[in-house]
Amino acid sequence: MFSQQEIQNMPVSFKAADIAKMLGMSKSYVYKLIDNGNLPYYEIGGRKVVLRDDFIRWLASKRRG
Repeated sequence: MFSQQEIQNMPVSFKAADIAKMLGMSKSYVYKLIDNGNLPYYEIGGRKVVLRDDFIRWLASKRRG
């Protein structure tokens, strides 16, 4: 996961491409996560944006073990 310092240095919101790069997955897969309701987002001006805090909570919820 990310350290508190890394989280504080992140932007307030992310595009799908940002999340894809951080997690090493395709942008289309991130859009699937958004579209099927797994990853919370806001639609602003026709763009889907994920808030940093929502992303961190979502990522933490995926932790196994």
